[in-house]
Amino acid sequence: MLGWASLIQSLHHVTATVSAAQQDLDFYVGLLGLRLVKKTVNFDNHHVFHFYYGDEQGTPGTIMTTFPYGGMGVPVGRKGSGQITATAFSVPAGSLAAWRARLASHRVTVIGEGVRFGEPFLAFDDPSGLAIELIEDGTDARAPWASGSAGRAIAIRGLHSVTLSLRDLGRSLGLLTGPLCYTVAGEEGARTRVEIGPGGAGSTIDLLHTPNAPAGINGLGTVHHVAMAIGTEEEQLAIRERLLGLRIGVTEVRDRQYFKSIYFREPGGVLYEIATMKPGAYEYEIGSVMSNAYFSRGCERHAYAPIVGSGPNSTILHYMTNHRRMDSGEVVVMDVGAECTDYATDITRTVPTNGKFTARQKEIYEIVLGAQKAAIASIKPGIRLRANEGPSLHQIAVDYINAHGKDLHGEKLGKYFTHGLGHHVGLDVHDLSDNSPLKAGMVITIEPGIYIPEESIGVRIEDTLVVTEDGSRNLSGALPREPGEISIGRAQDQSVLNGQCGEVCVRHQVGVYARRRKKFTENFL
Repeated sequence: MLGWASLIQSLHHVTATVSAAQQDLDFYVGLLGLRLVKKTVNFDNHHVFHFYYGDEQGTPGTIMTTFPYGGMGVPVGRKGSGQITATAFSVPAGSLAAWRARLASHRVTVIGEGVRFGEPFLAFDDPSGLAIELIEDGTDARAPWASGSAGRAIAIRGLHSVTLSLRDLGRSLGLLTGPLCYTVAGEEGARTRVEIGPGGAGSTIDLLHTPNAPAGINGLGTVHHVAMAIGTEEEQLAIRERLLGLRIGVTEVRDRQYFKSIYFREPGGVLYEIATMKPGAYEYEIGSVMSNAYFSRGCERHAYAPIVGSGPNSTILHYMTNHRRMDSGEVVVMDVGAECTDYATDITRTVPTNGKFTARQKEIYEIVLGAQKAAIASIKPGIRLRANEGPSLHQIAVDYINAHGKDLHGEKLGKYFTHGLGHHVGLDVHDLSDNSPLKAGMVITIEPGIYIPEESIGVRIEDTLVVTEDGSRNLSGALPREPGEISIGRAQDQSVLNGQCGEVCVRHQVGVYARRRKKFTENFL
């Protein structure tokens, strides 16, 4: 049986029923500064839009979604017990004064303010009557959408918490602290706060005891449900069986295209959803995020079209179709590079689609990583990338791979390393070279890989390095490489499959290659 304490990771999203579509967009994008991540339609009513607002990548834990049902005969709802009666967003410490001024400039009235559990907050309503709060949290390290209308300095970091209004806290609290494994973080008056994992913004639920409140009625201006994030489909099925064992009615798994979900009502009547973090996306979605990241930051063009290969496609060198839908339990190879001020780069990372490597995937990944580290440690002027005889970086990597693992038939893994260890990179992604000994100042890639079609496992790790007088400097070394660093389950803001790994690649690249061009120009002149 899975360890229940590790299943729920954070909040995933909040979904509400709202009035007019345009005023909803104007409020969440124009005023709050969220990004319209996706515009689609309601799965249960294709005549109604479904808006997804969040950070730049649509990271779980930042998402607010709305159904604009205005003009379609849906009555205004009634707020009350058995409902989510407030949705809170996290903002930087010291930013509420600026937010107060911003709200006033948009003629939004602050209807509540104070300090709750040591955190200052402002409360106000959206145009449909939804209760919205902004809560200062100086510990929230999630990156905001820097291009949002509010500006980076005060921008929303993501969801902070939701408030459930309940006539009786007992059974509702018992469900959260029992099979869902939340812990009580504190009590203030009629409010009890619970958190999952390390807690903090994005992991918090407040239960408000309202014994005399009328029963809430869904309609315009009410929250429909809150979703909690879970890492894998396996864990989702496991928690579903756990809830069914407690005689809690749970839906079958429903495919929401961007994630998979189950739904159930907690004892007080609030609708919960448990949604997977990301598997189910298409390879081209990741490629488009990578492209958007470096084009929006001033890069002129692709160094090469993004390569995103999942499952069996991860074993195909330079696979560029990017049309496959990624499934849970697979690995995905993401190879990205742009040209910035005419200089190119070439970076690859391999990640698990659901945030956790299988034992075999991790074994192969660590062998590739070990081979890369061994080759990088041997870089120095005078050594060759590849040589017909004598020492070379390529041979060092092959020897490491052969010494550290075997395939399912007991044979060494070196035969699955089917390309060169690296190449020169600069004004072209594959700069011309005669394979002469390396010299200080040369820029190369180191990219060992293992591709096993029989197991549908392909792993490549590639970095761009400059050769120095006494070794090398890894220009992309700030990117995650260790298995624990790229696990989605390790931190809710590492939504790798939403393209943040690719985004970090190009952010780093833009600065590095702009500096290189400046230095090149100065030396040339």
